[in-house]
Amino acid sequence: MKIVQIIPSFNVGGGELLAVRLCTEILRQQPTFEVYLVSLYDPTPSVVYDEALASGVKIVTLGKKKGFDPKTFLRMYKTLRSIKPDVIHTHLAGLRYAIPATAFLKRTVKVHTVHNMAAHETSGLMLHLHKFAFRHLGWQPVALSNEVKKSIRNVYGLDSPIVMNGIRVNDMLKKESKIQLKRTHNISADIPAIISIGRLCEQKNQTLLLDAFSILFLELECTLLIVGEDAMGGKYQIALQNKIQSLPEVIRKNVCLLGPRKDVPELLMASDVFVLSSDWEGVPLTLLEAMGFGIPVVCTSVGGIPDVVDHGNEGLLVPKGDKNALAHAILDILQNDERASCLAKKARYKFEQFYSIEGTAKGYFEMYQEYLTEG
Repeated sequence: MKIVQIIPSFNVGGGELLAVRLCTEILRQQPTFEVYLVSLYDPTPSVVYDEALASGVKIVTLGKKKGFDPKTFLRMYKTLRSIKPDVIHTHLAGLRYAIPATAFLKRTVKVHTVHNMAAHETSGLMLHLHKFAFRHLGWQPVALSNEVKKSIRNVYGLDSPIVMNGIRVNDMLKKESKIQLKRTHNISADIPAIISIGRLCEQKNQTLLLDAFSILFLELECTLLIVGEDAMGGKYQIALQNKIQSLPEVIRKNVCLLGPRKDVPELLMASDVFVLSSDWEGVPLTLLEAMGFGIPVVCTSVGGIPDVVDHGNEGLLVPKGDKNALAHAILDILQNDERASCLAKKARYKFEQFYSIEGTAKGYFEMYQEYLTEG
């Protein structure tokens, strides 16, 4: 079987990481398959690209320029015509450039994972293009959770299968000493550490997290680690830096804007609570990773997050935009070791039951086979 996964770029993001790890796991489970990873943009140094290089997948890049680049359609067409894939699986903006190029592929399975709530994945003309592809050109949208499935039904009027996101965590790292990891990464071992991981953008709403941290700090001295980069020109990152600079010095010196990192697992294991302050989400891989490592989680109750985290069982959920609720939930975790441990254990158990990359690859592989048989 020939499988092509299409991503926009090698920038660090959940959709890109899932695609690369899915390629890796499909090759591990089915070593005789030919698996290709097609990126619209040429490679940039990142964790995503490093993982792709190590995976053994065949990498093709299309040299897309910024903005609308009509030559990319032709390059996509030539690439797919040369490969003659059995399955084309797109992620994020990869779909819009694949739709015209696949018109000639009559017996190819065409799958698109909706990584976010459907209303937030695209808009305007692109939304109508997606709808046309799903309804008339044989493309099958796939949801990550029940809430994402509902959003696909609401936006496109279609039912979609669910294949849950999954990752693999380093079991050896779980045995490392948290205190030693803190020292290794220059994190104070004397006060709790809060970590948030994700692109610096309005969706993730790190400004809300800073507001909550300022409230929390009045009750408990702690450190805030913000991991991620602004891949959209840096405006949000600049605003975030300005906000940090406006904080009182005693709070400001405990906020660390770390940028993109390759040691995310180690930073997670060195932290005491994982926080997502997003305004909307699909199913974040960073949340699954925190659960897999047994780190207590506090998240806004948006998108597919409540499908993953049952409030009070595997973590704490708060309304989006509520800085006070977010601060109090984090404080609840940090001041109650027994509750934090209980939440973390239940989260890790749920992760092991439902969110492995092996299960994700198996789910997609079975879907590919089913649609190929039907075709």
